[in-house]
Amino acid sequence: MIYEEVKAAGRYVVLKAEKAEDKTEVKTESGIILQADTMRANSSGQRINVETGKVRIKPPVVHSIGPKVNVDEIGIKVGDSVILNDYDIHSFLDDNGTIYIVCKDESIQSVIKVKE
Repeated sequence: MIYEEVKAAGRYVVLKAEKAEDKTEVKTESGIILQADTMRANSSGQRINVETGKVRIKPPVVHSIGPKVNVDEIGIKVGDSVILNDYDIHSFLDDNGTIYIVCKDESIQSVIKVKE
């Protein structure tokens, strides 16, 4: 199914995310090589459960903000990259491979600036 529009309602926020490349190994600054799955999810990209199983994603981007979200209080706007509490989210895929994440406004922990 391809969604024509995904719009947040109430105090919810809709985010869009892309799959991140999975690395089999990660080298720390001190030179230690770790398997990627031994590292914490947030240190190498968040992992979320979608219909196809657990995937690693790039930082999600705010796609839609519900009408009851106080944007001045939490400081987000459409297009911001964010880090969120991944215990309180719902995620789904469309047929184009777009990952949508729906979460409460309070699940957004920080806005981040991504280096291009």
